[in-house]
Order: sequence, then structure tokens, then C-alpha cells
Amino acid sequence: YDPHASILDREKLAQFIDSAIDGSGDPFVKSQAEEDVQRAIDNDRRMMEKDNILIRHVTGNELHRILEKDEADYAHFNVVVFYYAPWDARCQKFHSVYERIAEQLVNEADGTPKYDDLLLLKIDATENDAPHTIAQFPKIYLYKNENWPKTLSENWIVYNKKREENRFIAWLQKMCGYEESDGDVQTVAVGVDVDGAQQKADLEHEHEQEEQDDDDKSAKFEYV
Repeated sequence: YDPHASILDREKLAQFIDSAIDGSGDPFVKSQAEEDVQRAIDNDRRMMEKDNILIRHVTGNELHRILEKDEADYAHFNVVVFYYAPWDARCQKFHSVYERIAEQLVNEADGTPKYDDLLLLKIDATENDAPHTIAQFPKIYLYKNENWPKTLSENWIVYNKKREENRFIAWLQKMCGYEESDGDVQTVAVGVDVDGAQQKADLEHEHEQEEQDDDDKSAKFEYV
């Protein structure tokens, strides 16, 4: 029930109860005002010195439609969502990285997307409801186009590797079944010690662990 609606409005309460019973009603979703979203877009433009931002800002209601409501329009899309907090330093850093990822996923010849079934989104998870409890920032989810709604547990994957362009794109291509580009990041380095014995050093794993440790120390946020 909309918390801003009067609990003394008998007709609205009756409609709400009936729609909840028969499944025809929509859940109340906390959602930013459009002017707040526009301010976030303008801030991106200033920060990145770009007129056109490729990553789409969405509200809670828009995200609900994309992931759970409008099957006809969105079921065929793979959807990446960056859940951010405006005050978090790691999120602030990833905004530019995410935009550069989008730039690399555009055909240089005509400016069209390389993958027409891919949506790249971002949402302020402190001002909008999310389909998951976002307990730390940043969080990046991939919702695949295999099942509907996209929020089914077997349908989404959390990105937990280094937040770098090449690594993220290689991961995205693999998860979505896209053709992988050349020059993907190698994950294992091989060295030789003074005795001639080979040593395998998973350098990327070490970096990922360091980044995960930083995330574990980040501020927590949970909806109540």
C-alpha cells in the first residue's frame, strides 16, 4: 500500500486489498523524482565532460518494469545494473569506468550498440527500491535474458571481479554468450624460481581479493 495514501480512504484500501488478493495490483516501489534523476545525469555530464551519457539512469519504478513487469518489452534483454550510493568513493570511481565500458560496446562506424539485446543501467540504491537488499556498495548485477521475471535467483549474477573495462567486458561477453574480443585479460602468470621450478601465481586473484577486502570494509546500507 502506498505509504503516502490515506489509510482512512476506504475505497482505496478496498481496491488495494482486492488487487492484492487477485494479483492484479502493482507493488509500491520507492522511486526517485524525475528532477533528481536529471540532476544525477547532469552531474555525470560535468564529471565526464560529455554531452551524451551512454549509461541510462533509472528510477525504482523503471527498474521494476524492466526486470519484473514489462515482459513483452524487456524479456529478450540482458540487463546490467550498477547499484550505487552517491557518497561512496568506490561508486564515484566506477561511474567513469562504466561509461568507458559503454563506449567500447558501441560500433565506431555508426554509433550503434554492438549487442542489441544489452541494456546498461545505473540506479541510486539509497533513493530507490531494489529487488535485492543492497548491503554494501558498489553492487553490479547482470540479469540474463533466459527467464522471466529476471529477478529469479537462477537468472542473475553478481560481478565480483576487478572493476576494470577489459575485465568487465570479457566477463560480460562470457556470461551472455557474446563473441569475445581479442586481447582479453589473462588471469594466470607463470614464473620460474632460482631452482628452476615453475610457480603459478594467480595475480589477478590477489588483486580481486584486495578489492573484495576493501568492499567488505565499506559502509553498510540496508532497507528497513
